[in-house]
Amino acid sequence: DYAKTEEQRQLMRFIFSSTEFGRPYILPPDVPKDRVEFLRAAIAAAVKSPEMLAEAGKSRLDITYRPPEQLEKLVKQLYETPPALIEQLKSISPNLR
Repeated sequence: DYAKTEEQRQLMRFIFSSTEFGRPYILPPDVPKDRVEFLRAAIAAAVKSPEMLAEAGKSRLDITYRPPEQLEKLVKQLYETPPALIEQLKSISPNLR
């Protein structure tokens, strides 16, 4: 809502993307597709488990599930960030230097 231009949206997407990823599971590219799908389904089921959610609540852990498709789309968008915009980001965000 705050970004008024596409460039502003790209800047904000790049800066705030780390909050979207949380703690992702990343696998090597040669893992068989059926194993990737199994792992994705298991994680999706786990985050809906009342027992797991209760345990996470006791530990004050944030359990926010983001579907793999959403994260894949975000990665694709980040790779499409123009180099000039990344240089601009480096000048305003000390963490990107």
